[in-house]
Amino acid sequence: MKAPQFHINAAQAEDERRVAEIFSGAAEAFYLVDAKVTSRAENTLCSYAEGHGFAFALGAWRVGDRIVIGFNPGKGGNDQFFAVFDLVVTQLRTAFGDRFAAATAQNYVEVPNTLPQTDAARAIYRTLLKKTDRK
Repeated sequence: MKAPQFHINAAQAEDERRVAEIFSGAAEAFYLVDAKVTSRAENTLCSYAEGHGFAFALGAWRVGDRIVIGFNPGKGGNDQFFAVFDLVVTQLRTAFGDRFAAATAQNYVEVPNTLPQTDAARAIYRTLLKKTDRK
């Protein structure tokens, strides 16, 4: 397993809405950037990243009857990553109870980056690269 991942089993459409609310609340509290337009994973529900350069990211996508929650700590994570992680995991565990579980080596889902990169995503990456080059 590469990055922390959790699953919400037996997911329903209402669960997708609740996951999006939890992610959106964390994004607002920690000033995260909505990065859904940059996702190349099919059935992405939401995707957020820490500002310029995407130091860390988190997202959710639908795989069959599960919602997969993934956390990408970037280069090992930072204090803000761990604060976001704790908040989101606590809220998801509260909302979904026994249906919320940590992925195991047997059921870990690789991010399905199968969609082509969009023009909108390319524009975002160009903007981020320009800002990163100005250090």
